[in-house]
Amino acid sequence: MKMKRKSTLFLMLGIVLAAVVAFQYQAMVENVKQEAYVVVAKEEIKPYTKIEKDMLDIQRRPVRSIQEGTYTSVEDVMGKYSFSHLLPGDMIRTGHIIEENATLTGLLHSLRDGSLIGIAVPLSQTDVGPQIQPGDFIHLLGLITMPNNVIDSKYVAEYVPVLAKKDGSNGESRVYLAVPKKDFPDIGKAIEAGRIRAAIAQKHYQEIEKEMEQELNLRSKVQQTEEEEESSEKGGEQNE
Repeated sequence: MKMKRKSTLFLMLGIVLAAVVAFQYQAMVENVKQEAYVVVAKEEIKPYTKIEKDMLDIQRRPVRSIQEGTYTSVEDVMGKYSFSHLLPGDMIRTGHIIEENATLTGLLHSLRDGSLIGIAVPLSQTDVGPQIQPGDFIHLLGLITMPNNVIDSKYVAEYVPVLAKKDGSNGESRVYLAVPKKDFPDIGKAIEAGRIRAAIAQKHYQEIEKEMEQELNLRSKVQQTEEEEESSEKGGEQNE
C-alpha cells in the first residue's frame, strides 16, 4: 500500500515537473517569436554626422519596444546623415535620418544652433570645391585685392559644416554652408570684392581645441581664486 502511494506521488511530481518545463519552454519560444532584429547605434552619433557602417550594429529587441519606421537593415542607414543625437544602443528610425530631399532649412535646423544661418558660397574648380561633400567641415579664407594691389587675406569662417553642394557646368561648385551670423558680413565682402578659398578641416581638431580652451579657462579661474585667497589672507595678517 505504501509503495503504491509512493509511486503515485512520484508520478504526480513527474507530471508537475514536466508541465513546468513545458511552460518555461513555451514561454521561451514565445519570447523568441516576439523579438526582431533592428539597426542600433554602436557608438554616440551627433547630429548631422555621416553614418558609417562601423557606427551601426544589428541587435534583437522585443517587438513591443520597436516603433514604426525602425530600420532593420544596415545598408538602409549607412551613408546617410543623422538628424538627431543618437546614443549607443538607440534603435534608429526614419525620423533620425535626414532625407535626401530635405530642405536647407531642415538641414540647418538639424544642427540645433540658433546662431547659425545658411549661405551659398561659390568655389572655383582650382579650389577644393569639387572634392567637398555634404557633411564635411571647412575653413573659408577671404582674399581681397586692395587699391595698392596688395592682397589682404584672413579667415572669414572656421569649422563650418557643408549642408549641400551643387556642381556647375563650368567647373564651379556652389556649396551651401551653416555659418555663424556674425561671420556673414566678412564672407559677403570677400565674395563681392574678392574671392573665397576653402580648406577641408577635421572636425576632431575643433573638439580638441574647445576642450583645451575650456581647460585653460578653468585653470585661469582656479589660479585667480588662489591669488584672491592669498591676497585676502595677507590682508588679514596685516590687520592683525
